[in-house]
Amino acid sequence: MFLRWRRHKDTGKMNTMFHKPYPTSLSILVIGIAIVSVLAARFSWYYHFKDLDMPMHFAGGFWVAATALWVYFLGTRFVPVPPEKHTFKYVLAVALVGALFVGLLWEAYEFGVDMLTGVRVWSAVDTASDIFFDAFGAFAATIYFLRHTYRHA
Repeated sequence: MFLRWRRHKDTGKMNTMFHKPYPTSLSILVIGIAIVSVLAARFSWYYHFKDLDMPMHFAGGFWVAATALWVYFLGTRFVPVPPEKHTFKYVLAVALVGALFVGLLWEAYEFGVDMLTGVRVWSAVDTASDIFFDAFGAFAATIYFLRHTYRHA
C-alpha cells in the first residue's frame, strides 16, 4: 500500500500512476451518512430509534471498506496490484482491515467520550453489534467491488 517508484519491466521507464477517480457514489454515501448522523444527534434519533445505529454502522463500514479498496486497488498507486491478488479472500481482507481499523477507533472514541462526559452508555453488546455491522458492510463492499467496480478497471 505504500507508494513506491518502480521501473516498468519491459520498457525500463518509470511507471506512471495507475489511477481511477474517486467514485461519486462513495462521496454521496459519506455525505448522506454525515447528514443522517448530524440529524440523529440533533433530534435524538439514536435514543428514539435504538436500531438506527445498525444501518449507520453498516453504511459506515461499507464506505470505509469501499474507500480502502479504491485506495489499494484503483487509487494513487505507482504499481498496479498484481492479478494473483485479485481473489475474493484478498479483496475481503483489504476491506475488513480498513473497516475494522476505523470501526475499532470509533468505538474507542465513543468509550473515551463516555468516560470524559460521565455518561455511561457503553456496553459490550453494543460494541460487538457495531463491529459486526462494520464487518458486514465491508463484506457487502467487497461483493459490490468485485461485481461492479473492479471488472471495469
